[in-house]
Amino acid sequence: MKKMILTTLATLSLLAISADAREYKCNDKDVIIAGFKANPSSDGTPIAERLKVYHSYRPWQINNIEERGFTKKTMIGCTANSKGGDVIFYVIHIDKDTGKAYVNSSPMRNQKMFKNSIKHGVSVEIK
Repeated sequence: MKKMILTTLATLSLLAISADAREYKCNDKDVIIAGFKANPSSDGTPIAERLKVYHSYRPWQINNIEERGFTKKTMIGCTANSKGGDVIFYVIHIDKDTGKAYVNSSPMRNQKMFKNSIKHGVSVEIK
């Protein structure tokens, strides 16, 4: 009886995570803002100014995604160009345990590094 209840609770929690799951895209405003936070400006330019300068937000292909412990839906590479020719890269990572999405400036090598980046505040949560 206890096993059945625990199994049911686990299943319901997984369903809740998948029900909240969203498909993240490189040009979603909350993703772009997290990308800027993950790639701070070296001269301190505010995010609002950077939003005016950058454009052409698009996917960027990452190699060896499966070997890193992710899938094409849980690790999404993005790039943005500025009007002055600068380019930034940012990568969406979806936590397989919680379903939460985070952005880093580069692809994580494996799940352990990703979890550590969350723990140490290196990953920027998409809100």
